[in-house]
Formats: sequence, structure tokens, C-alpha cells
Amino acid sequence: MATFEDRISVWSHLWFAGAVASLFMWMELVGIVLEPPVSRRVNARSAQHNASRRTAWSVQSLAGTYSEGPMLQSLWLNAEGGFRTWPALSVGFIAESGTAWRKGEFLVLEQTMPPRRVGTRVRYYHRYYPVTWGVHTYLVSEDAMTMFCSSIAKGWNGIEHGSSLFVLCHLRKGLPKGVARTAPRGTPEVPTVFIPLLQAPFRAHVVKRTAEIITLDRGAGDGLTLGTALRSPGSRHASAEVVDVHSAWARARYWASDSSAFPVGCEVTTLG
Repeated sequence: MATFEDRISVWSHLWFAGAVASLFMWMELVGIVLEPPVSRRVNARSAQHNASRRTAWSVQSLAGTYSEGPMLQSLWLNAEGGFRTWPALSVGFIAESGTAWRKGEFLVLEQTMPPRRVGTRVRYYHRYYPVTWGVHTYLVSEDAMTMFCSSIAKGWNGIEHGSSLFVLCHLRKGLPKGVARTAPRGTPEVPTVFIPLLQAPFRAHVVKRTAEIITLDRGAGDGLTLGTALRSPGSRHASAEVVDVHSAWARARYWASDSSAFPVGCEVTTLG
């Protein structure tokens, strides 16, 4: 027969087990989840790895030849921090050159000397977002990042330069022919503010309208960048360009053949 001390010991163990079970049930109800120390370390390393992949690039790692597409601008970037641009059709154009360096999230291109103008000036952008997507590397101009990410959400495969994406100002790094035409896999590595636009394209609504300016209910916090080209799905011959960006709102200057374009309450999206 069990002694009094044995019965006390059994009941104390049962009481402790019940208390622990009740504690875990309460933690589950309030949403507290405990991970083993090893799991926490693995998750921390994973988060650090994802962050480092976005921040580890350098001018040297980006070195190579880039192109906007057939018969469009090309860029050569060397590992020493120099660059040269030229169009595929070079008649009437002078190549431009300068220095390149990293500043925060941007690759900055500074022209060494003003371009010599022979006919129309070669167009290029001074600040690019480097974006890695699978085996492909893109340099996306600062004012085209909103459109770039929104186009991916709309189904753009990262390769084609169809007419609707002709104004998508980005350069893609050259790869061997067998790889260059392969659509990228995985998720593009973009700055955090643009990640939601990879799933749902940018949309905003007009909250105020004057003779030339519309005010939008979305801003930099929603992935909108200065210079972004916009359109209203209901107006075929109307476009706008973002000229002033704040955290939660922005202003855009519009052009339209129809005076009723961009009415208050209408939706606007990016081109592309």
C-alpha cells in the first residue's frame, strides 16, 4: 500500500502537469507561441540572410553590360566604378560616360562631362534600384520602380518588351543566349516598401483636382515614387506624372484631351 508521502508526491506531480498544460492552453488562446532556442536561432539567421541578400550588392558585383531592349539604350558598367551608355542605333548620338557608386539603396551614375548633343539627347537615369530576380539582374530607374513592380503583379514575365511595357525604364544585365530568354524564377529582391506591389499593382484614387494637378490618396509609404507615370483606366487619352510625394499622399500633373479626365474619386494605376 502506498504511503502518505507517496500519495502526496503523485498528486504534486499531477498538479504540476495540469498547471503546465493550463498555461500552454492560455498561451495558445492569447496567441503566444514559444519556439525552441534552436528554431529561434535558425529563424533569426534566415531573416538576416534575406536582409543581407538585399543589402550585399556593390558596384563591383553589378559590373557588366545592360540593355533596355532591342534598338534601345545600353549601359556598360565596370568593376572600377566607371560607366558608358550608348543607344543600339548610334547614328546622331554620342556615348556618355562617368562614374558610378552606391548610395543607400541606389546605384548612382554621375556624368563626368555634359553630353555633346548631336540630334536628340540619349536618355538615361542617374539613380537606379538594382533588382535581382532569379538569374537576372535589373537596374530600374528611380521613377519606374512603382511601375516595374506593378507590372510583375499584372503578369509581366521579366523578359518581354511588349508595346504596353515600352515605357518601362529598366536595364537588364546581359547573359548567355541560352539563359537570357529564360523567364526569371522566384521573387524579385526589391526594397521593403515595394514588396506589396509584387502581389497587387499600385492603385490610388483622386481626392482633389485642379486645372493641371490631381491629388492622390497614396504616397511614398505605398511604394509611389517621384516621376511615376500614371493613367486612369477609364480615359484612353489621359496620363499623369507624379510631381510631389509625401508619406500618405501625392500630387501629379496630368495631360488629357478630355477635360473630364481624372475626376475626383476615379482610380489611377501605373502605365504598363
